[in-house]
Amino acid sequence: MSATPRLIVELAPYFVRAAVVVNDRVVTQGEFAADDAAGVSTFVTEHAPGAPVSVALLAPASGIATLVSAEEAAGMRTADAFLARAAGGGGARVAVCDAAKGVVPVGDGVTGVLMAGITAEAEAEARARLTTLGLSPLAVTAALPAELGGVVQLLSGRPATESVAVWVPGESAGKVWIVSSAGIRAVCEVAVGFTQIFEAVQAELGLKFRMAASKLFLSGEYDFSETAERIGGRVGAAILTALDKETPAALHVVGLTAGQSWLAAAVAKSIELPVWTPAEAIAAARYGVSSEHVSSRVSGLLQAAAAGQVGGAWLPVWLTPGAAMPVAIAEAVVPVAPVPVPAIVRPAAAAPVLMRAPAPAPAQVKPVPPKPVAIKPVEPAVAKPATPKPVAAKAPLKSAITPAPAATTGKKFPLVPVIAGVVGVVLLAGGAMFFLKPSAEKAKSAAATASVASVKPAATGPAVKEASGLDPALQRVLLESELKRDPVSFKNDHYGFAVSPKGVLVDLKATGRASAWVKNLGFMRLYGVSLGADGRKVVRKAGDMGSPDYRARVLKQVRDGAIVFDVEVVHPKFLLRQTYTCLPHSVKVNVRFKPTGLSDKSGTLDAVYGVHLGSTEFTAPGALPVVRTGEVAYATKAGALSLRYDPAFTGAGSKPVVADPELVSFVLAVAGGTTEQVLSYEIVLP
Repeated sequence: MSATPRLIVELAPYFVRAAVVVNDRVVTQGEFAADDAAGVSTFVTEHAPGAPVSVALLAPASGIATLVSAEEAAGMRTADAFLARAAGGGGARVAVCDAAKGVVPVGDGVTGVLMAGITAEAEAEARARLTTLGLSPLAVTAALPAELGGVVQLLSGRPATESVAVWVPGESAGKVWIVSSAGIRAVCEVAVGFTQIFEAVQAELGLKFRMAASKLFLSGEYDFSETAERIGGRVGAAILTALDKETPAALHVVGLTAGQSWLAAAVAKSIELPVWTPAEAIAAARYGVSSEHVSSRVSGLLQAAAAGQVGGAWLPVWLTPGAAMPVAIAEAVVPVAPVPVPAIVRPAAAAPVLMRAPAPAPAQVKPVPPKPVAIKPVEPAVAKPATPKPVAAKAPLKSAITPAPAATTGKKFPLVPVIAGVVGVVLLAGGAMFFLKPSAEKAKSAAATASVASVKPAATGPAVKEASGLDPALQRVLLESELKRDPVSFKNDHYGFAVSPKGVLVDLKATGRASAWVKNLGFMRLYGVSLGADGRKVVRKAGDMGSPDYRARVLKQVRDGAIVFDVEVVHPKFLLRQTYTCLPHSVKVNVRFKPTGLSDKSGTLDAVYGVHLGSTEFTAPGALPVVRTGEVAYATKAGALSLRYDPAFTGAGSKPVVADPELVSFVLAVAGGTTEQVLSYEIVLP
């Protein structure tokens, strides 16, 4: 026991908790979004600057979680025996402890063994997340033993026959552990996890996409009071089935934040159980904490703090292949007198919500850490969803401002618009653009031509603004959640992208796919023309975003019911302002380009704006796109991708718009032109 402050961190898929520990007691704790590095940093700076992170508790979306019977455990005396028993095979990181006392399971009297762990790959990913959050733990271990052990300890003094059902939801399935003051008695598989929670929210709110439902649920800011009971009924039906003949006295849900506690109450109500609440007297006696820290949500942190170090009760270390079992660390036992608990009053009739035939649960999934399982979304309820209760009005959403560094090499961008052997070599001279006809590459294969020709014509002209169709309160929470998520990227159910430090939109791709429809857009290149020794005109590059003078400022905010990125590029030779507006299935781009001196020591310059497509997603890479008035269309594996621009755009030069197999170029100035240009276009995704 030490008076020097230390930190304990709990890392879950959708949140992070941190606790400051002094003398093995939690003195304060905080809860943060999964990627809120700034919030974690502020908490540490205010409460324990410079304190070491003694241990990080890892709670993976899919992990190893097994209860080994006393009979089977009797024949398992070595670390290798338990590792061999662990699902997931070689490379797994596994911790084991006695199911009754949480200590190393060696010797006689073992009543069962709790086995918890993750794959080595998952551990590496967790450590990377911790690094991103600015945390460097001295040790890591599984969170599950501390979570269950905390419940065991907080039930001290209660009859061993009085149990609590502890539901631990995973990604697409979960487990319900039956826990009492005597330890962990049983475990039940349950075919419901966070995926099914999101689907239940989606169905009851009538949302089109599951990602929107997940954002609402995880934000913790939307008022679910009018739909909570129905959502709880959908989820609770599977838990009630899993419990079968078990008769717990209360329900505890692990993995929820304070803003999601309504779900625990709704699910508990649907299965006619109260939500488990630790007795303050027991918590004070066992963990020495004040009432403000007595919460079932932090029982794992309380137990991890009391263990003192990894290897203590309910805080087992990872097993090492070929090594002996870890040495048990003695723990001081504090006797706790029985605390009266009010009798549980059950309703005379079954909760009516269970009679509403909730959506059928998917087949049970084994608890081993499998690859993600695709779950078919729950169909929205036939009945009209209840109107969501509006949230209280809030102050205008804050913007996320990201200034770019003065200079950065960044990623390489394509030469604009020089595409040798496809469209031809661009020669810039005399204020005009001349295109040489392509060579043998001009003749495309019949298959490629047919593929491109199959792209159906799309309506030209400005796209109509897409209406979300959501309740304003829902829409505001979703927008606020996305605004806070990341200042330089966007993601919805259909697509996502990032904005580089130079203000370029990069990697516009379908959600869940690795390759991009659009590699990058919004980049500028400057070119000049000079005469060579042989009298021929030579095109030279005269600047791009790799230049230290190319400085950008990115501002992510909410405007007119949509996420927008305002980008301003200041360059000695031009000023570029762009706005990327994120719609459900497209990105609208507005460009304003103002030359401020397009010349260098070798002469005047031309300015070209580019959109670089991702050919790996095309059905016929290398084929020319379909070009119509105000539109350039590409055939992709997912359907037609269309770049629709204002037909009134005149640009500069004799051919202001150039469409190549992977590149669309807009000529904004030639021969040092000084005219301000305005360009509006929309990338309509498949």
